[in-house]
Amino acid sequence: MKKTILLTVALAATVAFAACDNKKKNEEGQGAASEMMEIQEAIEVAEWVGTYEGTIAQADGAGFVSTLELKDDNTFAFTQTANGGEGTAETLEGTYAVDAESNIVTLTAADGMVQKFHYEGTSVVLVDSEGNMPETPDMYRLVKKAI
Repeated sequence: MKKTILLTVALAATVAFAACDNKKKNEEGQGAASEMMEIQEAIEVAEWVGTYEGTIAQADGAGFVSTLELKDDNTFAFTQTANGGEGTAETLEGTYAVDAESNIVTLTAADGMVQKFHYEGTSVVLVDSEGNMPETPDMYRLVKKAI
């Protein structure tokens, strides 16, 4: 009888110890998974971040020499100089949001003005207010500057 009680207590202790060990391993696994998700999110954010440059078409001129800087804190600076760079530079600043499903980057300036770009990896294209691509996208494309 003593052997049975002793064996039962030993078995219960073994099961309890194993359960604690499994819980610890599970928590460690969840911590590692959470850390991997944070790293993946940082990589995804880093894809958008950068400086894009080019000339955007202008109906009655040489175009707007443009620079768009998307910063990692979800703020932006969008500078345009009319007449092929010979005019006065104007800069809009504000925040941006990215719709990963449509690849649309929406800039919202401090004054409420909204501009949209379609993100294409190494470039962005100025699109209309509904996110539609222009007929000649290369005339509205800014290319990401190499680091």
